[in-house]
Amino acid sequence: MKRVLYLLRHAHIGREETFVGHTDVPLSSQGVQQSERWALEPRLMADLRERNMGNWEGLSWEEVEKNYPEDSRDYLENWEGAIPGGESLSRIKQRVLAGWKEIWSHPWDRAMVIAHGGTNRILLAEFLEIPDNNLFRIEQDHLGMNWIEFSEGTPTVKMLNSRFSS
Repeated sequence: MKRVLYLLRHAHIGREETFVGHTDVPLSSQGVQQSERWALEPRLMADLRERNMGNWEGLSWEEVEKNYPEDSRDYLENWEGAIPGGESLSRIKQRVLAGWKEIWSHPWDRAMVIAHGGTNRILLAEFLEIPDNNLFRIEQDHLGMNWIEFSEGTPTVKMLNSRFSS
C-alpha cells in the first residue's frame, strides 16, 4: 500500500531571534496571511511539539550567552545534550518518533502534518537515515513543504522544503 505524507512547517511567528520551543506564540501578521490559504481542522499532538528549550525559552542567543555562558559553550560543542531545564536531543527524538508511530498506526492514504522545524528535521532524518549530528543540514523554512511517499513502509522523499510564497 502506498501512503503519501505532506510534512509542513508552521507559518511565520515573528520570533526568529529567540528560543520558542514549548512557548505558545501567536502567528505574525505574515503568518496569519500564510495560514489563511489552508482550510484545515487540526488535531494537536503533544509528541510533535518543538524541543523544550527550558531556561532558554524566550531568550535570544546573545542573552543565552550572557546568562548561561558555560551552558551555551557546551551547547555549541554538543548540541545533542540537554538544555538547562529543557530536553536533550535523544528525549525529543524519542517523543517525536513515538508521535510518528501513532500517526503511522492509523489507516490513511494521504496525511498532512504541520509541525515545527526541529520536529520535521527529526522525522526527515529518520526517513533518510541521516545521523543526528547532521540534523541542521536539513533546512525547514516557514511553510516549507516536504512530500514523502511510503511504499511498503519504505520512505522516499519526493520534495524537500519547497517554499510557498508569502
